[in-house]
Amino acid sequence: MTTSNVLPKIQSIVSQVNTKRDVVDEHKQKLDAVKAELEQAKTNREKNFSFETDNKVSELESYGLMSNK
Repeated sequence: MTTSNVLPKIQSIVSQVNTKRDVVDEHKQKLDAVKAELEQAKTNREKNFSFETDNKVSELESYGLMSNK
């Protein structure tokens, strides 16, 4: 049986892609959680406006904007 020089390189590339995919998936989950929290904070602000609820919305909107860069 012959030994392939290409197979280890392919396996390495696949491993790197899978690692990056996992990182992207984790980031997307965090971003989705922040979006849900932002929507809840907006609802809370509409129901009962206070500086605390307004600050929470501003904080979450800032986080969402920073994550999109």
